[in-house]
Amino acid sequence: MGLVSEFVPVWARSEGASQATVGALGSLVGLWSFKVLFGPLVDGFSTLKRWTVLALFALSGLLVFGALAPSAVIPALVVVALLGGLQDVALDGWIVGATPPSLRARVAGVRVAAYRSAMALGGGGAIALGGRLGWEAGWWLVAGGLLLVGVIITTLDEPVPAERVTAKRFFGDLLAWCLEPRTLAILVFCILFKLGDAAAATMTRSFWVDAGLDTDQIGLLGALGGSALTALGAVLGGEIASRMGLPRALLALGTLQLLSNGLYAIVAAAPSTWAVMGAGAIEALTAGLGSAPLVALLMGSVGSVQPATRFAAISAAVGISRALASLVSGYGASELGYAGWFALTMAIGLPGVLLSLSPWPFRGLEARDGP
Repeated sequence: MGLVSEFVPVWARSEGASQATVGALGSLVGLWSFKVLFGPLVDGFSTLKRWTVLALFALSGLLVFGALAPSAVIPALVVVALLGGLQDVALDGWIVGATPPSLRARVAGVRVAAYRSAMALGGGGAIALGGRLGWEAGWWLVAGGLLLVGVIITTLDEPVPAERVTAKRFFGDLLAWCLEPRTLAILVFCILFKLGDAAAATMTRSFWVDAGLDTDQIGLLGALGGSALTALGAVLGGEIASRMGLPRALLALGTLQLLSNGLYAIVAAAPSTWAVMGAGAIEALTAGLGSAPLVALLMGSVGSVQPATRFAAISAAVGISRALASLVSGYGASELGYAGWFALTMAIGLPGVLLSLSPWPFRGLEARDGP
């Protein structure tokens, strides 16, 4: 997604595309919202490994057009966005279905870190390389990276195919899972847990600009937040959760996330360049820390049955928290000021963190690992 959301708009504008064209290309990110529709396809036919490899090789081939025939790649970007969603669903389903309960937290941390790193490579990395060596180099970097990952995946063991069932039974089982009290409990918990963090995160970039950071500083802080620090936090968060257990890890790391919002509130009261950048770095680290146990919880709610479909569905539903936060964050910051809004996000996120003290969201997770 880093290619479509970051590299493509910069490349297109630098090559003389109109603002209307750049805006239309940026909207392709919205196609990721439909990736959940690929779930029944990848769960119901062939294997998750084959779908993953097919999507990666097809993506790599299409992106070669960006280097060899730039004008030809623009119509193909719709297909690129859809294939990116297919690859996400298949790979996530493979990881979720193949990971034993004892390794979920660690695997979740590595997954978040790999996702952030890939976003940075396909976005900022490709932009930096393209700006220095020509835009063709950026396209070749991403195409080559996808091809390399695809080749590596072909050497891995094939996941055991799921039992083939009729479409009626497939969707009946899926609906039954969606309506289970346990599934709904985990969904509500995850939305509430993410709400405070999402409410603050939607206004941080705007705050950086208004606090006087220049584009170089914003680029540096964004790159660190989107890759190194968040990836590091995710790996550490996965290790912490594997040692402490999910409930205690979510409580501890969720509290750190809320405290990072409070740090933003303090800095916003009297902003300076280094204070803002320090708060941004800490927020990026704590975002990774909190993401790993939350992803592990989502993995546990899915288990090994219909893993691609179920994980894509519940992940998309948890995204409601960011949508809800986006609806009110701008208004809240304009009315309360940045300091007031960031302070309020601590209160918004507190109920979700406190729910970590209850056994309600965690009961029966181990039972989800079988059919």
